Amino acid sequence: EVEAMYNARAYNPKCELGKAGCSVFVNMHALVLRRSGLAAARSRPGLRFQSYDSSSSVAAKDEPNIRHSNLGKVTRLAVIGGGKMAEALVCGLISETGPARVDPANMMVSDPHPARRAMFTDGMGVPSTPSNAEAVDGAGLVLLCVKPQTLPKALAELKESLSDGALVVSIAAGEMLETLQGGLGTEMSVVRAMPNTPAMVGKGMTVWIASENVSEEQREFAQLVFQSCGKEVEVFDESYLDMATAISG
Repeated sequence: EVEAMYNARAYNPKCELGKAGCSVFVNMHALVLRRSGLAAARSRPGLRFQSYDSSSSVAAKDEPNIRHSNLGKVTRLAVIGGGKMAEALVCGLISETGPARVDPANMMVSDPHPARRAMFTDGMGVPSTPSNAEAVDGAGLVLLCVKPQTLPKALAELKESLSDGALVVSIAAGEMLETLQGGLGTEMSVVRAMPNTPAMVGKGMTVWIASENVSEEQREFAQLVFQSCGKEVEVFDESYLDMATAISG
């Protein structure tokens, strides 16, 4: 995996993470996973580890105009915050060789900065807006990619605009499920996740946890999002997210 990271620029020419940075992040995560017991996720109850092999995506190559992902069931996908990690997630989601293969026209990114909106709209073909409310209008899946200091304002805006039954996936560092549901409403389905920097080159490791009211189908949606930029581990103890945040955040 480290060797693949060395060739990161073939995946994303804009990647600013050098060889040394890739090696450090991958090796640090391996150490944390070993020490916390996550490295044995395949054999331990309460943990689930899975990744996606893009070489198995034969159907997508044979039928490039057909979207095969379960995310196609989602009416619309919104991304709140257009930073670097949001860029990595969107790149993976719209990739024709990834597991999600979301149609860019079925997404919308909100960000207050015109330059970032232009990057998504002009560079990726993904519609953008300065309005969070407009972005989430009718969205069945919302990726919350804002910094912790702007989270309270974002949650207040989303609470008034989210569709019934929507899934909110937050990557805000250190913000617990209790905080997220407190701001959105306890009835909302919420996933808290901690991706790492190698996600920007498709080799990330995301640790995530779901609230009790997240359905199995919504769990599959979350898996596809994270597998679009690397590997993912679902945990059932939120303390594991704090471990991941200590390294990634």
